[in-house]
Amino acid sequence: MGKKGKQKYGHIWHTQFDRYEEAVPEYVRQISTSLAVMAVNIANADKMLPRQ
Repeated sequence: MGKKGKQKYGHIWHTQFDRYEEAVPEYVRQISTSLAVMAVNIANADKMLPRQ
């Protein structure tokens, strides 16, 4: 399995080498946007989410 893009997933993320400096800005923007859209959609939903 080769590395994709700017990822160093096996070496950096979720290891003892995990640091803010290693974050890829494009990836941070993408996940931030996705989470914001999800949060707005859930907040504006017609019905409450089920709680079990």
